Amino acid sequence: MVDEMDRVKVTAYLSEVDMSKVEKGQAARVSCDAYPDRVFQGRVTTVAPAANPITRKIKTEVTVPNKGYFLKPGTFARLDIITGVRKNVLLVKSIAVAANRNEKYVFVVENGRAKMREVACGAVSGGLTEIKKGLRAGEKVIVEGNYSLIEGTKVKEEK
Repeated sequence: MVDEMDRVKVTAYLSEVDMSKVEKGQAARVSCDAYPDRVFQGRVTTVAPAANPITRKIKTEVTVPNKGYFLKPGTFARLDIITGVRKNVLLVKSIAVAANRNEKYVFVVENGRAKMREVACGAVSGGLTEIKKGLRAGEKVIVEGNYSLIEGTKVKEEK
């Protein structure tokens, strides 16, 4: 929830899994439905020293400059806290990654046909999935119609 005007505090509650990744001073991005094309930048200003004994969640506050007063008190917002930056990683659109039991895979175009490739995935953010293993940079990944696709099916590339 949003609390003030010149600078707003966005309150979030972290799970036990995420609490070790977040600390005071980290960068954060805030978005809201009222302004779907805007992202507001902020910083973590408070991380509670203990979890709520009932919810087991850690209260966290992010302060965001509110020039133009776009963010309003009492409204809801989405919050992404930047816990790390990875460089030189292979990314694909998340919709290209399918799962079958415990395996994840993508389809690539090889000699005009769909070829299933098992992949090891890493971080997922902003509609993109990191591919750690199973795919090489430059390979053409099928991102539409891949859920009903059968390996070996002839495919036509669209640009």
